[in-house]
Amino acid sequence: MTADDIKAVLWRESELRWNTLIACEELRYPYLFGIADFIIVRRDMLTIEIEIKVNKSDLTFNETQKKKWKYNWDAAKTVGPNYFYFCIPETMYEWSIEFIKESWPFAGVLVVTDEGLLIFKRRPKRIHNTPLKSIRFIARSIYCKLRLEKMKELPNE
Repeated sequence: MTADDIKAVLWRESELRWNTLIACEELRYPYLFGIADFIIVRRDMLTIEIEIKVNKSDLTFNETQKKKWKYNWDAAKTVGPNYFYFCIPETMYEWSIEFIKESWPFAGVLVVTDEGLLIFKRRPKRIHNTPLKSIRFIARSIYCKLRLEKMKELPNE
């Protein structure tokens, strides 16, 4: 399973599961290091960041980046996501869940099955309570605008 396979599932499920106002992939946060794999802004303006990991080395690499991430998560308490998930293939779940619990205690875990189902395995802890005041930095992303237009074309079922 590739990151693109997982993103396709997240696009499909984002409207159904999170009351999505806008969704975007590959978004650089203002004032923070790094790029978010997938961002959801809910209609209540709370944000969800989803980090996609498809193999063990990709997941455990984050542990070596902990000092950088600690600074960023301290800053994120006011400008970053309200919730954070790791999204992984089902085949990674058994060996990765304890690692995620110990290394990223605030993170939720989403699992994508080979059949393309999204399963919530662990609820995230809220990082902060501050909703976004503006979606301007997200709306500036051309790719995000294209995807938002595609979402509008989807039938409501």
